[in-house]
Amino acid sequence: KPNGKRVYQRRAANLRERKRMKSINDAFENLRTCIPATENADRRLSKVDTLRLAIRYISYLSNVI
Repeated sequence: KPNGKRVYQRRAANLRERKRMKSINDAFENLRTCIPATENADRRLSKVDTLRLAIRYISYLSNVI
């Protein structure tokens, strides 16, 4: 039989992890809105593709100024 305290701690840890992941996913969505090429994309970019495109866009902006 699982220890009640352990079950509670596991649920609390799961909740913290869900909140952490939601925060990360919200930040990625916000980043996607800042990159012009992603505005009308047919599909959402993956996280790694979002980061790569953001790096390229920042580099482009640095060269423009």
